[in-house]
Amino acid sequence: MRSLQVIWGALVGTVVAYTLGAYWAMSTGVIELAVIDASVMPYVALAALTLMIGGTVVRRVMVRRIDPDAEPAARLAGYMSASVSSLAVTESGGLVLLTLGMLSGSATWVLAGGFAAALVMLTVRPSAKDLPSGE
Repeated sequence: MRSLQVIWGALVGTVVAYTLGAYWAMSTGVIELAVIDASVMPYVALAALTLMIGGTVVRRVMVRRIDPDAEPAARLAGYMSASVSSLAVTESGGLVLLTLGMLSGSATWVLAGGFAAALVMLTVRPSAKDLPSGE
């Protein structure tokens, strides 16, 4: 479980670091893109939010499918797969919003995308209490 929590922390940390780096680069003028119209960003935000919520749904479905009577190692492997898969889907939503925010020249959307993904990821911290047990 500890390894999974380290992976979770690394993913959350890199989303936050990427967000802050992109925001810094935009606000200091290092990056000046604005190659797409910012009016598309609410639609991008909706798609990104769908991915972020989808990540939590993926996790719940995958965890429910773990056989509680399976060997502990098999249950843990299933839980790890569910957690990492859902984190990847959630992270992708934030990175889509963050990247297209950069392409639209909007530092606000960059912050919104990165921190929304990090916030959702923080709410699904892997925990032994969520691991199905045969008891």
